[in-house]
Amino acid sequence: MKKETKQMKPMKKETKIVKATPVKTTPVKTTPVKATPVKVAPAKAVPTKVVAPAKQTSTTTKGQASVPAVVATSTKKHVLPALPYAYNALEPYMDEATVRLHHDKHHQTYVDNLNLALDKHPELYKLELGALLANLNVVPEDIRLQVKNHGGGVLNHNFFWTILKKDTKPSGKLLDAINKEFGGYEKFKEAFTNSAKGLFGSGWTWLVLNKGKLEIINLPNQDNSLSVGKIPILTLDLWEHSFYILYNNRKIEYINNFFNIINWDVVEKNYEKALKGSL
Repeated sequence: MKKETKQMKPMKKETKIVKATPVKTTPVKTTPVKATPVKVAPAKAVPTKVVAPAKQTSTTTKGQASVPAVVATSTKKHVLPALPYAYNALEPYMDEATVRLHHDKHHQTYVDNLNLALDKHPELYKLELGALLANLNVVPEDIRLQVKNHGGGVLNHNFFWTILKKDTKPSGKLLDAINKEFGGYEKFKEAFTNSAKGLFGSGWTWLVLNKGKLEIINLPNQDNSLSVGKIPILTLDLWEHSFYILYNNRKIEYINNFFNIINWDVVEKNYEKALKGSL
């Protein structure tokens, strides 16, 4: 038998709608408050005192390089200094072609490359080049080697051109010091020449002041004596570009002839400055 299934009809729910009784609101009257202006007396400007930078007191002993920190306010780039004489002024010991190539090309290249390095840290333009080379630890690592090489190339050549001139002789306190330290001028020449001959590859031979005494040292590449804490008095460039046009491979002849073009008047002044701890 089939069972009949009764379907239940859904019940309708009645929804009563309640009408909301509106609430009457009483508007609140507000009285506007008049703003009383506050008089502010202008403050008198107090002049700012600009404190001059303290002078750096050297703690070095006599004859050691006392290098200042920031010594310039200019941010100008380094430029190639003009020669203090004509290109042929040093002939026959240094020829015009060599001087032109050496100064206008090689020296200029060092200047250009130094500026390229410093452009990455332009705040370093405020430091004297000698201060940078004497304190390479303050130079950012990413350009430190470039500053050492190209900065040394700039400073070494700037110094080198100033100590060249024919027909001068050592005298004064410098000659006295040479006689004392080396036993006479001729013995100094011999010691300097032997040192220069012994330099392997490219570099410079220097006469420096170290702790109040004259000393001859060799440094490779474009290293400057300030980097080893010694004040330069005199130097000889032993890179091939400084002599090869005229002397070819006769390097010893170039070294011997160097003594004919030393500007001893300038070297004497360098020595006097060095005694005072100046660069």
